[in-house]
Amino acid sequence: NAQNFFPQQTNYGIRIGAEYEIPRKPLKRAYRAGLNYTLGFIKYFDKLTFDISAGYCRFSARNPDITQTDNKTGVESNWLTSPYSTYSLYAGGLYNVQLSGKLQVYGGLNLGIYYSTFSLNYWDDDDHVLFTAYNQKQPYIGPRLGASFAINNNLDLDLHGSYNIFTAHYTRNINFATNAGGNVGSTLLAGAGVVMKFELYTAPGELKMRTGKSKL
Repeated sequence: NAQNFFPQQTNYGIRIGAEYEIPRKPLKRAYRAGLNYTLGFIKYFDKLTFDISAGYCRFSARNPDITQTDNKTGVESNWLTSPYSTYSLYAGGLYNVQLSGKLQVYGGLNLGIYYSTFSLNYWDDDDHVLFTAYNQKQPYIGPRLGASFAINNNLDLDLHGSYNIFTAHYTRNINFATNAGGNVGSTLLAGAGVVMKFELYTAPGELKMRTGKSKL
């Protein structure tokens, strides 16, 4: 029954997952969707969940290598766009609603930061060369909805989606001269993960960890 699956006690979890992340403005014209791999530590309460997670995503360029020829001058130019790599660190808070002994739904909010890098190279037959490298720090906020299914007392399957809105402050290196700027963007995510639950408890003189019955 529900009480056996979700006893009233505080417990923890480790989450391993992957998310399909779709870039929105301003990235969607230049980059394809990518997989975001995540690892998180979770703290469970009665109806609340808090987690700290880290992730890595790599977006491939839609046109990584473009060659163009000017019809009037005959000058050939080349554009080379690197993948867009993003590292993320975020904290989340969720409110849980129990639907059955094994199933619950939740909603909440993520707050975090992206650190992103990418570059753009240009050159042509007239020896015009442009190298642009970007390093971006992007604070973001992301509403999150999902559902969690208890496979057993120690293992959950988690399905969720979120919409992340970020403000980017970037450092731009153009031919080795640095300047700065900023913009606003967003990404849409849908993902799944596996959560291994455990309980920490104290015994005389030591802190121990055990797996067993727990509550989302």
